[in-house]
Amino acid sequence: VVGSDPHSDIAVLEVDGADAEVPEPLSFVDEPLSVGEEVLAIGSPFDLSGSLSQGVISGRNRSIPGPGAYEVPDTIQTDVALNPGSSGGPIVDLAGTVAGIVIANQGQTVGFAISAALARRVVPELRETGSYEHSRLGISITEVGPALAEANGLAEPGGLLVVRVDPDGPAAGVLQP
Repeated sequence: VVGSDPHSDIAVLEVDGADAEVPEPLSFVDEPLSVGEEVLAIGSPFDLSGSLSQGVISGRNRSIPGPGAYEVPDTIQTDVALNPGSSGGPIVDLAGTVAGIVIANQGQTVGFAISAALARRVVPELRETGSYEHSRLGISITEVGPALAEANGLAEPGGLLVVRVDPDGPAAGVLQP
């Protein structure tokens, strides 16, 4: 293992041995896929190697709970069947270009993958330094909807409300909940 990042669930491996066959790497999509585009997930669910599942991109720019108090940003939501063992496999478009890397399933019809854009930032840093430092504020926020706007005497709903500040985070002493 050259490097790993638990927050994006990516590891970079080095293959030992002069006789080792190294497969041609898959390329990442240049632009995010649109909701409704057909995709395939390649993985080994339940230790069944060489498995392929089909579905669509059902959401973009999601944030899902990650390790500890962190959230994984910029995730892709899909209806591709993802099961234990699918994590780490690619989600590809029909041309075989990687749109994301599977990180979680949330039931039978909802799964998530980190985006190609996030993977494109993390992987080179893992190769170079062995780790990736994610930016963070150390806060929890919520959208200001009609009820919150009224409760706080705002003329219109909009914006974000800081709900919690991590006492050890970068925003401690700067922002107030």
